[in-house]
Amino acid sequence: METALSRPALSRHKLARRSRSAAGFTLIEVGVALALLALTASLVIPELGQITDANVRSQGNAFIGAIEYANTQAVTRRRYYRLYFDLDKNTYWVAARNEKGHFRPLKFDPLGSERPLLDGVEFKDVFIINTVYKKGVTYAELLPDGTMDPMLIHLDSYSGDEYTVEIDDYVSSAEVFPGYTDPKDYSSLTVKFAE
Repeated sequence: METALSRPALSRHKLARRSRSAAGFTLIEVGVALALLALTASLVIPELGQITDANVRSQGNAFIGAIEYANTQAVTRRRYYRLYFDLDKNTYWVAARNEKGHFRPLKFDPLGSERPLLDGVEFKDVFIINTVYKKGVTYAELLPDGTMDPMLIHLDSYSGDEYTVEIDDYVSSAEVFPGYTDPKDYSSLTVKFAE
């Protein structure tokens, strides 16, 4: 039977190796880990900006799709529709006028409930007819004859990318442009700013 006294003692060399490995990483190991982390970050961080840019473009195209959908509904159902924008909450939705003349969100329709903007995207402002809105809730009206209120939707990303969704009174010419289109250049009307 082996006892603590009969076991051979650990050599100093083994003790030194055991205590050094238990102490942590060497300076070289830490340096290599930091270099790998820096390399990974340098590859990933620029891509995040492109993702945000893609989100702003995608959001602009989503507005065009929502407007085309609401316009088709307005024409086929011979009803007035509105595309609402909540500039404070960065949401939007579609509503239709009922028989009593009130606009109500569409039930059982994905565009009838508030839809948030994509990650990293927010409203900068919305220009409808001759007024620029920077906060609050506003809307563009879609008429049963296929026309609508002309508008500019200015989108901003957290990384600073700006895009303009330009829609004239006929939905067929809706487009998304990089940059900010000044409402004064877009409209021959006097531009007002909402309070």
